[in-house]
Amino acid sequence: MIGRTISTLILLLVVTVSGIWFFSKTPTTTRIAEPAIEALIVGTNAEYPPFSFIEKDQIVGFDIDVITELAKRLKKSVTLTNMSFEALIPELQLGSIHMIAGGITPTPEREKRALFTLPHLEDDALMAVQKAGAQPITHAADLTHKVVVVNQGYSSDHYVSDIETSEVVRISSPLVSTGLLTLDSGQADVYIASKNALQPFLAQKSEHYVVTPLEGTGESYALAISKKYPQLHSQIQSTLSAIIKDGTVAQLQKKWKLND
Repeated sequence: MIGRTISTLILLLVVTVSGIWFFSKTPTTTRIAEPAIEALIVGTNAEYPPFSFIEKDQIVGFDIDVITELAKRLKKSVTLTNMSFEALIPELQLGSIHMIAGGITPTPEREKRALFTLPHLEDDALMAVQKAGAQPITHAADLTHKVVVVNQGYSSDHYVSDIETSEVVRISSPLVSTGLLTLDSGQADVYIASKNALQPFLAQKSEHYVVTPLEGTGESYALAISKKYPQLHSQIQSTLSAIIKDGTVAQLQKKWKLND
């Protein structure tokens, strides 16, 4: 009888120890709550009018107006952080900024690194700019024997990467004025940039250039949110959808003379 009692106690001890070991080894999933964000830290490159640029010591532009309206409706404050275009995505991945606003186009590569909203501006064609008197360029084939200048990392850069040209000059500056200066100095035959980015610079100098849309191009612009903040992305996405639907975004497009 005593022997049977000892055997039972040993069996219970083994079962208890085994259970403790099993549960200690079983992985548990802990969902870390995303912190509530009351103040949006928005990264931008304020060298890209009319989307984001400096006027009277303040960052202004179409994208800045869009993010300001979104923050107002979400009852959040906004802090704008101006940085180089190349630094925007890396800073977003680190989580040091919550989002990017400033004429950024979603691409498959960027979508691996950020959460994008639906577009708030579409059909912004790429334009081929040449000196006055040149034969207009409308197709990619027309660029075969041309030296083409583009702003590195922008949509025009992605476009020329997929076509045949004589040479591509990639300038690190995001400024349209630098691209036009490169063209004017004779370092390139063609400068390619988006219609809306070119518009402020060509408004007073149209007689100096031949400007034609490139067939089959049409850029879209969206806001990028850090993958560290999926709930913020959902909030921004739904609110952006609302201000598109109620006509607010269309009014801002008209204010900045976009797609005229």
